[in-house]
Amino acid sequence: MSVLAFSRHCGVNYATLQSWIKKKSAPDDPPLEQRFVLAELCAQATASVGTVRIELPGGACASAVDENGVRLLAVLVRELAR
Repeated sequence: MSVLAFSRHCGVNYATLQSWIKKKSAPDDPPLEQRFVLAELCAQATASVGTVRIELPGGACASAVDENGVRLLAVLVRELAR
């Protein structure tokens, strides 16, 4: 999925998302402390309807209510763990 498609899907302005990405990858930032992220996200056809919610430091959160949303959350977690 492209950054543009991801921003449209999540309802985030493309320019805002690009600025977040740029800030995240700025070379003059001090190195981040090592992080350990372990998450297992799955969607099953027989699962009952519910919401998967991820809460991040600083108050940001993301949630999903269907299989495609859970897949996007998995992508998000993988990218944040880099």
